[in-house]
Amino acid sequence: PEGTAGEWVLAGTASGTSTSPPSHASFPQALHLPPGQFGIKLLYAGTGPRYQNIAATTTVSNSDLAMTLGVARSSTVANPWGGSNIDLRAWSGTILYGTHDVTERAGFGSFGPGCPGTLGVAHLSANLPEIGSTMSVTVNNLPVSLAIMVVGFSNTVSMFGPLPLDLTPMGLPGCFARVSPDFTMVVHGVPYSYSVVWGFAIPYDLTLLGLPLFLQAMVADPFLSPPVIKGTFSDAAAMIIGL
Repeated sequence: PEGTAGEWVLAGTASGTSTSPPSHASFPQALHLPPGQFGIKLLYAGTGPRYQNIAATTTVSNSDLAMTLGVARSSTVANPWGGSNIDLRAWSGTILYGTHDVTERAGFGSFGPGCPGTLGVAHLSANLPEIGSTMSVTVNNLPVSLAIMVVGFSNTVSMFGPLPLDLTPMGLPGCFARVSPDFTMVVHGVPYSYSVVWGFAIPYDLTLLGLPLFLQAMVADPFLSPPVIKGTFSDAAAMIIGL
């Protein structure tokens, strides 16, 4: 889905210099990636990326992750989802990361796309889930400021079977349930705000460090045309509780 904007989520923006040595550009808050497959898109404004042509797609790996290099895309700032793929071209850069086992930091990040409703795809955003604080999860693009927050311990298996679960048979084509429904909460928002905020109080309990949780919102949408289910699903997010 390289050219499909709805399959991607903006993780953050940063500025830096490309002089030697180049400066580091950091996300505004820690981004958590659970086990799975992800794509990375780097869009440069005001300069161009350094790259090298390679003979074949190359996978580099360590004990934490594996990255496959070899595909670039001729996007522009004006149209970041346009252009076409340029095969066998590898980005020349460095990605710095940490694992919770080492840093004990909290993290939050999207891991799966949602399905569009009347106002497009609902998106989850939040501050970091740190012990002793309240995490506020915002769900936007809501037609009636009403959602059901689904919280689970897994994004691979649920009481209904393996995840993600295709909801086409239920009258929601293109929608997938991506989170085990271990807990559900109805969340109301201010009328006509088109969003809701769910507050999750995390006690100061060191045994919670490293606990992974997964979130997805069921979105009420009475303006949809399917006669059975008047709703959609937001994108899905993963979090890990930390300091």
